[in-house]
Amino acid sequence: MGLIEALREQAEVHNLQSHRTSWSAANCPECGERSAVDGDRLVIWPERKSGRGSFWCRKCGAKGDGIDLLRGYNPNLSYPDAYMAIKGTIPPDNWTITGQPPKTSATPAMKTKERDHGLETHLNALARESFIRRNRLGPPPPTPLPPADWQAEATAVWLEARERLLTDPAARTFLESRGLDPMAAWASVAFGWLPRATAIGRGWLAPGLMQVTVDEASGNVVCASVHLLRPTSNGEKHFWAKGIRTRSVVLRPAATIIDGQAVFRPRLALVMESALDAALAWQTSQEIVAVGVGSAAWFPDRVADDAISAAERIIVVPDLDESGRQAAERWRGRWPDAEIWTPQGGKDLGEAHAAALAGKPGAMTIDAWMQCVWNNTPTPSLQP
Repeated sequence: MGLIEALREQAEVHNLQSHRTSWSAANCPECGERSAVDGDRLVIWPERKSGRGSFWCRKCGAKGDGIDLLRGYNPNLSYPDAYMAIKGTIPPDNWTITGQPPKTSATPAMKTKERDHGLETHLNALARESFIRRNRLGPPPPTPLPPADWQAEATAVWLEARERLLTDPAARTFLESRGLDPMAAWASVAFGWLPRATAIGRGWLAPGLMQVTVDEASGNVVCASVHLLRPTSNGEKHFWAKGIRTRSVVLRPAATIIDGQAVFRPRLALVMESALDAALAWQTSQEIVAVGVGSAAWFPDRVADDAISAAERIIVVPDLDESGRQAAERWRGRWPDAEIWTPQGGKDLGEAHAAALAGKPGAMTIDAWMQCVWNNTPTPSLQP
């Protein structure tokens, strides 16, 4: 995958070129300094350290390798998870549990051993399972809350944006193009509509469908992002609030979890990458738990983990690509008994639903697919 590709899911990265070597720039996760073409503060060298990359902030002095930088944007990532996101494979066995290489001299024997472990070699299923069970057995730590003033400002913006789901024609058009009912989106307490760029705290959110995580205890927004109306020139579809820790979008019945304790056990929990796909599944039955993790490289956060773990059945729904396959392996490392159900007729549930409505042979609408899940009826194996 590479460091820059992994970072694009976490920060606004500018691809820049110097005269001698390739480098990039981004906002610093430590001091929050944003990059600018005429005065970059955090500089990234993606090819250094055997492809892990390195970085240095000219303002606060923060420095380290790409794994440190990726975990700075997303502290939910363990060292092995960050390594996988950058290198596309798990760390070799001679790395410690923290992800740091052992402090031994680089003798020829050591170099041979590292090659034999195959940094670039495809690892078999047994090795991947061993890695997962060693590194992800328990729930993640709670995600720190953002500052109270940011929560208050973000909540005020979202409350207005939420009402626009029912009143703004552009919002209705966008939601219906994704198979979503505006009333269901409003009821999910996870979305809003921003017709223009909107300032929140020291940052801002681009126009589009606002996706939020609301803290059940306070009712405040603690994370916000935007699904853009159209992808950027480099293919990005999401815009995240800068300086705020990312969180999963959790759609579930009211009062499923109170003070970390399940008050009743949902029959079904679905785990997938996209919050929009989670909403599509949730609107078929609002008695289920549906989680949009936000990226195939991430784990569900603690709130999502609690909601998923309370369900009788856990269904992992990976996108039909290589990153989706790796995500399914990681998420099943947390829930070994989880079932894997793939979309039928598209890369993800949203694409499959649209393909079915367009008449693609073998594609399944979300209602038909969910009926198969409820009845535990195997779906045909159909690739997009």
